[in-house]
Order: sequence, then C-alpha cells, then structure tokens
Amino acid sequence: MACGAAGSLAATLDAPIAGAIFALVFLAAVSSSVISRAVLGNFPSFGIPSYDLISERKSLFYAGLGALAAGGATAFVRILYALWRTASPAGNVQRL
Repeated sequence: MACGAAGSLAATLDAPIAGAIFALVFLAAVSSSVISRAVLGNFPSFGIPSYDLISERKSLFYAGLGALAAGGATAFVRILYALWRTASPAGNVQRL
C-alpha cells in the first residue's frame, strides 16, 4: 500500500524523491503502530468521554458557532489575499 501511494504521489506531483520519503514515513508510522500495540496492548492510550446532546438549544448554538467560524475563515482568506496583493511587486496575483 505504501508503494502504491508513493507511486501515485510521485507520478501526480512529478516528485519521485518526495514519493520515496512519503513511503518511508508511511512504513515508519505503520511499524510504530504495530510495535506499540504489541508492547502496550490493544487498547487506546487515553479514554474519550461520551457526549450527549441534552437539549435542542445546544444544536442551535453549534450551528451558530459553525456559521461564525465560516464567516471568520472567509474574512481571514479575504484579508490574506488583500495583503498579498499589496505586498506583491506588480500587484498581479492570480486568484484560485
């Protein structure tokens, strides 16, 4: 699987050395996971508490929080592009 992922990365981005390094990183992650489970056992390192949605007001709060985060992200990107245009020597920045 690592060889397939590295090959597709190397072919897509025309970067064979990056593909080889990606394969090494992938194999290191898999081997460390296998060794960790063999030594420490097959259970999570820390527990995750369960969360319950108690009232409908919380879902409205989370929807509002999501809309606020989306607005903040949009403003951040627009400010970033505006600063990038002013810092560019010719002022001609291609939009994505």
